Amino acid sequence: MPDDVVQEPAVSAGLPDQREAIAGWYLRRSHRRLWMLPLTAWLLVFIAVLLLRGTVEDPRANFRASQAAFLALAPPSLPKGENAAEDYALAQTAFVPFAPAQGKSNSDLFSNITGDSKFFETQEVQTFLANNTLALQHLYAGAAKAKCNWGLNYDLRAKWGNPTRFPWGNNNENLLAAHARASAHAGDHKAAAKSIATIYRLAEQCCSDPVFERCWGAVATARLADRTVEAISTWDTPGSLDDLDAYRKAVWHPRWGSDVVLGFLAAWKKQGLGYMDGVACGALQAGIFHSLPAQHLTPRGGGILGYGPERHCVAAVMDEIIARSARGQYLNTKDMEELVAKHQTGPARLAAEIISYVQRHLERYANSEEQARVADAGLAFLMFRMKHGRDPKSLDELVPEFMPAVPQGIRCPQPLRMKMEPEGVFVKDVKNSPPVRRYPGATRIFAARSDGVDEGGYSSSDGFSLYDDKYNASFCVPPREKPAPESGGKAP
Repeated sequence: MPDDVVQEPAVSAGLPDQREAIAGWYLRRSHRRLWMLPLTAWLLVFIAVLLLRGTVEDPRANFRASQAAFLALAPPSLPKGENAAEDYALAQTAFVPFAPAQGKSNSDLFSNITGDSKFFETQEVQTFLANNTLALQHLYAGAAKAKCNWGLNYDLRAKWGNPTRFPWGNNNENLLAAHARASAHAGDHKAAAKSIATIYRLAEQCCSDPVFERCWGAVATARLADRTVEAISTWDTPGSLDDLDAYRKAVWHPRWGSDVVLGFLAAWKKQGLGYMDGVACGALQAGIFHSLPAQHLTPRGGGILGYGPERHCVAAVMDEIIARSARGQYLNTKDMEELVAKHQTGPARLAAEIISYVQRHLERYANSEEQARVADAGLAFLMFRMKHGRDPKSLDELVPEFMPAVPQGIRCPQPLRMKMEPEGVFVKDVKNSPPVRRYPGATRIFAARSDGVDEGGYSSSDGFSLYDDKYNASFCVPPREKPAPESGGKAP
């Protein structure tokens, strides 16, 4: 064999070349599936997370813009002497608390606002009113002013911790209600109507600032005035058309469809978006929104899964709610759910929570406006009785002499109804107080329930449940001949 010929090493029979073996290992399809499938799955999850987080949105920049837009709604400062809030603060300073009689039960002022007028003859009530003469004058002065700036902290992060009622609680409104009841019992219905009008004015001014918006407090304040008007008509029925007309003029109406509701919606759109932005960038804690599902947020509290799509969904739904409300339409829970589904392009759990919060507030505004309508119809009923010496057979008889038309409900757009109760009407309108049987033969004027069910004006819970979406706005008109009402018993 020649020397320049290199002999390759022999390959053992049956053993493949090592390089071929390695190449075959890499190229085998079963092995590719083993490592490609988890890699592909991981990449899909990563891409999905990026899409859901809405990477085209910058939550920190959005948060700054939302804060600026929200704070821009704050009213301008008012010159000293033109701000009604100054008078209300003076009234609070001059306020002297009610001192119940020693050893007497059921002597709480608030619990007796709708009760027997004899309570307002007691020495402790008379002393309470005499001690608060100056406070009443300050309240009347504030109600007479056109503008009110509450001067609150409008920082979005502090907004969520603010109370839902007036800064001083309900001292002022309870004082006015007690004064109205005592004045009506003494026969001075003009003075009573003035105090009631002032309660409504407090509620209205509470809503005049969309940033301060206090739906819960404003509606509850108006509800106190509604109940006080009904109590006066029950226990100390006015004896002249002029007095009844004074009460009708005092009732805050209209409430629904006004700038109050549209102002609330405009502010809430900015506030709701700002809340989402703040949580997404970690500037706000998720816990400040109590109904927010914790599992919807990242573990550290900053970031929202699907932030971008959800933010667009909330903005689009709020725009449609505002447009429909401006046309006087009422949106119930089902309507809201359909709007969220219509504008949903990704996860919408947080959007549904925020829109549900808005719907609950609209429910309260609608309920409050329905209460204004039934109260006005009840007072018109009494005017018809006084002028014609009999009760109307239907609300249609009040048209056109006392009303241009029979009002309709809002949540269920049907005409108001009336029903005479031969055996009397049980009412429980103060939490934990015993039910009261109104006079046998009383007439109840009411709006149909939100789902259209006619329960004769009764709520599904306790007769007067302000925050129940099945609550019936109602007004009880006493019979022409009034026997003594009964307290206690079992409500229907």
